[in-house]
Amino acid sequence: LAAEEEPLRCYQCRVEKNEECTEEYLRDCPTDQAYDVCMVSVINNAGHVYIEKKCALGPCNLRDPKQSDGLGLDKCDRSQNSYSCFECCKGSGCNKSPATASRRAPCFVLIFVTVLIATIFHLAQSAYLDLNLITVFHGKS
Repeated sequence: LAAEEEPLRCYQCRVEKNEECTEEYLRDCPTDQAYDVCMVSVINNAGHVYIEKKCALGPCNLRDPKQSDGLGLDKCDRSQNSYSCFECCKGSGCNKSPATASRRAPCFVLIFVTVLIATIFHLAQSAYLDLNLITVFHGKS
Protein backbone atom coordinates (compact mmCIF):
# COMPACT_ATOMS: atom_id res chain seq x y z
CA LEU A 1 0.00 0.00 0.00
CA ALA A 2 1.36 3.38 -1.02
CA ALA A 3 1.30 6.08 1.61
CA GLU A 4 -1.24 8.75 0.82
CA GLU A 5 0.40 12.11 0.14
CA GLU A 6 -0.66 15.16 2.09
CA PRO A 7 -2.54 17.59 -0.15
CA LEU A 8 -0.67 20.73 -1.16
CA ARG A 9 -1.80 23.71 0.90
CA CYS A 10 -1.34 27.21 -0.46
CA TYR A 11 -2.48 30.63 0.60
CA GLN A 12 -5.44 31.48 -1.62
CA CYS A 13 -6.49 35.13 -1.57
CA ARG A 14 -6.60 38.40 -3.48
CA VAL A 15 -5.66 41.35 -1.25
CA GLU A 16 -4.20 44.84 -1.39
CA LYS A 17 -1.78 44.26 1.51
CA ASN A 18 0.11 41.06 2.24
CA GLU A 19 -0.89 41.21 5.92
CA GLU A 20 -4.55 40.79 4.89
CA CYS A 21 -3.89 37.24 3.64
CA THR A 22 -3.93 35.58 7.06
CA GLU A 23 -3.74 31.94 8.16
CA GLU A 24 -7.45 31.45 7.41
CA TYR A 25 -6.53 31.65 3.70
CA LEU A 26 -4.11 28.69 3.93
CA ARG A 27 -6.21 25.97 2.33
CA ASP A 28 -5.91 22.64 0.55
CA CYS A 29 -5.53 23.08 -3.18
CA PRO A 30 -8.56 22.11 -5.27
CA THR A 31 -8.60 18.60 -6.69
CA ASP A 32 -9.76 19.57 -10.20
CA GLN A 33 -6.11 19.60 -11.38
CA ALA A 34 -2.79 18.18 -10.19
CA TYR A 35 -1.60 21.41 -8.55
CA ASP A 36 2.04 21.05 -7.55
CA VAL A 37 3.21 24.59 -6.70
CA CYS A 38 1.95 27.68 -4.91
CA MET A 39 1.96 31.03 -6.71
CA VAL A 40 2.22 34.66 -5.66
CA SER A 41 1.32 37.36 -8.18
CA VAL A 42 1.88 41.07 -7.63
CA ILE A 43 -0.23 43.00 -10.10
CA ASN A 44 -0.23 46.73 -10.73
CA ASN A 45 -3.17 47.70 -12.92
CA ALA A 46 -2.66 51.40 -13.72
CA GLY A 47 -1.69 52.22 -10.14
CA HIS A 48 -4.03 49.80 -8.36
CA VAL A 49 -1.73 47.20 -6.80
CA TYR A 50 -2.96 43.90 -5.43
CA ILE A 51 -1.48 40.55 -4.45
CA GLU A 52 -3.01 37.28 -5.57
CA LYS A 53 -2.02 33.95 -4.05
CA LYS A 54 -3.19 30.60 -5.32
CA CYS A 55 -2.39 27.03 -6.28
CA ALA A 56 -0.76 26.55 -9.67
CA LEU A 57 0.75 24.05 -12.03
CA GLY A 58 4.53 24.09 -12.42
CA PRO A 59 6.69 25.19 -13.98
CA CYS A 60 5.39 28.73 -13.66
CA ASN A 61 7.78 30.17 -16.19
CA LEU A 62 9.52 28.87 -19.25
CA ARG A 63 13.27 28.37 -19.20
CA ASP A 64 13.66 30.45 -22.37
CA PRO A 65 12.99 34.16 -21.64
CA LYS A 66 12.19 34.80 -25.33
CA GLN A 67 9.38 32.23 -25.18
CA SER A 68 8.01 33.76 -21.96
CA ASP A 69 8.10 37.24 -23.51
CA GLY A 70 6.50 36.01 -26.73
CA LEU A 71 3.65 34.38 -24.83
CA GLY A 72 3.20 37.45 -22.64
CA LEU A 73 4.13 35.61 -19.46
CA ASP A 74 6.83 37.99 -18.26
CA LYS A 75 5.52 41.51 -17.76
CA CYS A 76 7.40 42.23 -14.53
CA ASP A 77 8.74 45.66 -15.43
CA ARG A 78 8.12 47.65 -12.25
CA SER A 79 9.08 50.90 -13.97
CA GLN A 80 5.85 50.72 -16.02
CA ASN A 81 2.44 52.04 -14.94
CA SER A 82 1.03 48.50 -15.17
CA TYR A 83 2.86 45.24 -14.56
CA SER A 84 2.36 41.71 -13.31
CA CYS A 85 5.06 39.77 -11.48
CA PHE A 86 4.70 36.20 -10.34
CA GLU A 87 6.76 33.54 -8.67
CA CYS A 88 6.08 29.95 -7.72
CA CYS A 89 7.39 27.84 -4.88
CA LYS A 90 7.08 24.24 -3.79
CA GLY A 91 5.83 23.21 -0.39
CA SER A 92 2.72 23.85 1.64
CA GLY A 93 2.32 27.45 2.73
CA CYS A 94 5.42 28.62 0.88
CA ASN A 95 3.55 31.52 -0.77
CA LYS A 96 2.97 33.37 2.49
CA SER A 97 5.01 36.41 1.42
CA PRO A 98 5.51 37.96 -2.01
CA ALA A 99 8.85 37.28 -3.65
CA THR A 100 9.97 40.86 -3.24
CA ALA A 101 9.65 40.60 0.51
CA SER A 102 11.50 37.31 0.67
CA ARG A 103 14.37 38.77 -1.34
CA ARG A 104 14.77 41.67 1.09
CA ALA A 105 15.20 39.40 4.11
CA PRO A 106 18.55 37.84 3.09
CA CYS A 107 19.88 41.33 2.30
CA PHE A 108 18.86 42.58 5.75
CA VAL A 109 20.49 39.55 7.40
CA LEU A 110 23.69 40.13 5.42
CA ILE A 111 23.84 43.78 6.49
CA PHE A 112 23.13 42.85 10.12
CA VAL A 113 25.84 40.16 10.18
CA THR A 114 28.34 42.53 8.52
CA VAL A 115 27.69 45.25 11.11
CA LEU A 116 27.88 42.69 13.92
CA ILE A 117 31.24 41.36 12.71
CA ALA A 118 32.60 44.90 12.26
CA THR A 119 31.51 45.79 15.80
CA ILE A 120 33.10 42.67 17.28
CA PHE A 121 36.30 43.33 15.33
CA HIS A 122 36.36 46.96 16.52
CA LEU A 123 35.83 45.92 20.16
CA ALA A 124 38.52 43.25 19.91
CA GLN A 125 40.93 45.73 18.33
CA SER A 126 40.21 48.31 21.07
CA ALA A 127 40.77 45.71 23.80
CA TYR A 128 44.05 44.66 22.16
CA LEU A 129 45.26 48.28 21.98
CA ASP A 130 44.24 48.89 25.61
CA LEU A 131 46.15 45.78 26.65
CA ASN A 132 49.24 46.95 24.74
CA LEU A 133 49.05 50.41 26.37
CA ILE A 134 48.80 48.84 29.82
CA THR A 135 51.78 46.59 29.06
CA VAL A 136 53.85 49.51 27.71
CA PHE A 137 52.86 51.78 30.61
CA HIS A 138 53.67 49.17 33.25
CA GLY A 139 56.83 48.14 31.46
CA LYS A 140 58.31 51.67 31.71
CA SER A 141 57.65 52.13 35.45
